[in-house]
Amino acid sequence: GGIYTFTAVAVFSFRRTIVNMQQKMFGLDEGVILAAVHRYLVMYKLFITAFNFTPWIALLIISK
Repeated sequence: GGIYTFTAVAVFSFRRTIVNMQQKMFGLDEGVILAAVHRYLVMYKLFITAFNFTPWIALLIISK
């Protein structure tokens, strides 16, 4: 969770720098870059949930 929080804060704090760097490297539009970053953060959050909370719920179910 800490890595996700750090990444989210860094992306929102240095948004202009990230967009400029990606535009120079890949020549993409700002909207495409921001959509890709948003998609990355959403998928990362889903993986955190799936791999941390799902096993905990399974253990709760088994222990009953």
